[in-house]
Amino acid sequence: MGVYGDVGVVVLVALGMGMLYISYISTGLTPLYQVGLAVASMIGVGIAITWIKSLTGAYGAYMIGGKRGIGLIEGLSRSHQGFWEAMAMWGLVLGFGLITYPLLRGRIDRKIYLFGIASIMVTVAVLTPNFTLALQLIQLPQLQTAVNASLSAQGSQAALNARLIETGIGAVVGFSGYIIVALLTNAAFILLGVAHYILSILQGAPQISSVTGQIPSVAPLLPGIDIPLVPGILALAFILVVHEFSHGVLSKMYGVKIKSIGMLLFGVLPMGAYVEPDEKKVNRLDSLKQSKIFSAGIAANFIFALVFFIPFLLAATYLMPAVMVPGGVYITNTIKGYPAAMSGVQDGSKIISWNGYNVSNITAFETFAMASEKPNSIVQLDTDRGNYTLNEMQNASNHSIWRIGIVVAYVPSTPGKGLIDQIGFNVYATIAFLFLLNFLVAVVNYLPIPGFDGWRIYKANVKNGKLVTCLSLLVVAGFVLGAVPLLANYL
Repeated sequence: MGVYGDVGVVVLVALGMGMLYISYISTGLTPLYQVGLAVASMIGVGIAITWIKSLTGAYGAYMIGGKRGIGLIEGLSRSHQGFWEAMAMWGLVLGFGLITYPLLRGRIDRKIYLFGIASIMVTVAVLTPNFTLALQLIQLPQLQTAVNASLSAQGSQAALNARLIETGIGAVVGFSGYIIVALLTNAAFILLGVAHYILSILQGAPQISSVTGQIPSVAPLLPGIDIPLVPGILALAFILVVHEFSHGVLSKMYGVKIKSIGMLLFGVLPMGAYVEPDEKKVNRLDSLKQSKIFSAGIAANFIFALVFFIPFLLAATYLMPAVMVPGGVYITNTIKGYPAAMSGVQDGSKIISWNGYNVSNITAFETFAMASEKPNSIVQLDTDRGNYTLNEMQNASNHSIWRIGIVVAYVPSTPGKGLIDQIGFNVYATIAFLFLLNFLVAVVNYLPIPGFDGWRIYKANVKNGKLVTCLSLLVVAGFVLGAVPLLANYL
């Protein structure tokens, strides 16, 4: 079809992006229908592109690739080989912490070993507390509740103790063990929530909130659905290409032929990148070289998470406040006959502080409100329309907000409507996702699940195959349970 075919593909890509954007802003649709609209659009666009360009694919998913780019991989594999070797080994230490030494049977440079352990501790102590800022860009209600709670608790003794425990776990078992512990711990809480829900059904008073209120450990990050469209696509494409190219570089260094490289797309969404090495030659390499090939992509993602860390902090500090309309906790209604209404508190007022504590989100507000839950106690309520000293009522309900008679709602921050604001927000979101998703893709790839790099590393170094299989089944069970809170929203 030549030029006409290329024009048709451009039109289809624009159509697909537009449909994703419509899904993203369709607040009148439930999440299920938003996802349904996006998936249907991607299936249609993907099938049309597959037909126009005669690509291999099915149900809207297709692969584009070939020999182009292999020369770049070959060139990279011939330069700075010491760096690539050290990076791959560093990636193994990040994955398995102190147990890397016995796992590799001592075949590791001591300096890289110590540097890797230190890198884990610094990452957990310094980088991960800043994830909450980037996680605010992911539109999942349960996740936002957890983010708000984390922001409210930052700096508390409990948060510091938790960070020390997490740092210790990471140092001993690396990010592979870290993510497995986190996944299974969250799965246990979800299982308790499910048990509570079943018990509530038997008692005749179903409480689905005991399930939906849990934090899902599994959720699809779909550009245009739960993350911003353009920043999501750009970040995912970059992350996948960096990951797979690094695998290819180590493969070529060890004499493995690269057959082809390319990307897997669903409609216009990048779902994966691939570098196809000669698997027979890979399997003939010793276990250490195989492990380095599989860890190279993970290590590259870690490096770029570090690279984008400072730009992310700068953007969060200076760019985001300039382009965002601040959100907050607003008084939507005051109740007649209660202290707030009698003192002239206005509907639509934004709560600035409660008894001297700054209120930045609904979790912080509820925490401070419940802390002063005493009849006839004094509440100092500061809003953007005035400051009030109120007496809580004796005979009201058991919650402080009702004792002074206000109804509140949380309004998240949103980008301004001007062109400059929109551009600035998309720049900030792209940097944030390059920081956050590089780390998440790296950590998740350490899991011992078929198709993940961690599975190949475990299989190459752990002789007891049944142990690896049992661990894999346990992790898969954790993933299945992790999706329950998200699915429960559609019940």
